[in-house]
Amino acid sequence: MTNTIGRYILIRHIPNAITFLRLLLCIALAAFLIRQNYQGALFVYIVEEVLDQADGKLARLLSAGSETGRVFDPFVDTLVHLTAFSGLLTMGAIPLWMFLVILFRELLMGFLRLLASVQGERIGAHWPGQAKALLHAVAIVFSLATLAYPREYGLGISGWMAVAASASVASGAIYLWVYRLVLRKAFAT
Repeated sequence: MTNTIGRYILIRHIPNAITFLRLLLCIALAAFLIRQNYQGALFVYIVEEVLDQADGKLARLLSAGSETGRVFDPFVDTLVHLTAFSGLLTMGAIPLWMFLVILFRELLMGFLRLLASVQGERIGAHWPGQAKALLHAVAIVFSLATLAYPREYGLGISGWMAVAASASVASGAIYLWVYRLVLRKAFAT
């Protein structure tokens, strides 16, 4: 019986362990970007995205979702994307204003989630955030691929970064509209 309980507890932690691994891989991603090893950065980033899909699917499959995972996973998603975008910024691949648009949206969402939490509400992942995350991932992959294997893929780095920044603006605006009552309630006093 104790062995079964121990296995159950271990299984419930697998999705969060994968998310923690993604957090650690951010260090490798940053190191590759700092050293301008774009092939390594591209590889690590793709592994990050595959693991991101795996942790969510496993959490649902194993019925191992947790409050910690609901907060931890989007936090690590944001950290992974901001690590990649900041690396592209420091090497001059994207302009500062595009990076700031992306950064401000992520900080705004963190603040909105905090306000909702204080009010006893939870802001989960909805289609605008999921679409934004997908477009960010595509933009990062194609931008890193362009740097790793010099040729243009589709829109080129500046085009992909414009898509990423536009997705940030659009999804941020939708979340603000949908959760406007959270903001109204928070600032009513």
